[in-house]
Amino acid sequence: MADELLTACQAIDIRRNLNTHGKGLAPVHEAIHKHVREKVDFYEIDREIWPDIAEVEKMVRSGELLDIVKEYVPDFE
Repeated sequence: MADELLTACQAIDIRRNLNTHGKGLAPVHEAIHKHVREKVDFYEIDREIWPDIAEVEKMVRSGELLDIVKEYVPDFE
């Protein structure tokens, strides 16, 4: 799940940089993207990805991403 989330964040940023898409995200998706990017930078150059996967995995396992979802979708269980 962590690598899928990182891939999604990277795709959003690439499309924003190209001015093609990525601006019309749902508020919950924008909040999750922002949260991930606070701890994991955009990949501008090749680098080891495992530390970033581990960081996002911690976010998933801790429930902090779920807490963000619940802020926007109160009935989410």
